[in-house]
Amino acid sequence: MASKIKQYSVTVTQRNIDNGYTHSCKRCPIALALRRVFHTTKVDVDAFYITINSKIFVTPQIAIDFMIDYDKRRNVRPITFHLTEAING
Repeated sequence: MASKIKQYSVTVTQRNIDNGYTHSCKRCPIALALRRVFHTTKVDVDAFYITINSKIFVTPQIAIDFMIDYDKRRNVRPITFHLTEAING
């Protein structure tokens, strides 16, 4: 069977940054952005994987770098990153 690729664009906004919590896998700015994009609260973010409604994605490097800076309370700006899902079909 051939696999199809589905790609999601996620933008972390200034509002997500302002309302996020440091060191929180469910309430960090990235998690807040994912909740908005995927219309769910079932989001978990870490430096290796992002889980959304039981689907697992590899965390993109730009998101990892953002998390590190945010958790160290460095000044961060909005970012956009992509998550890729392989769908067997």
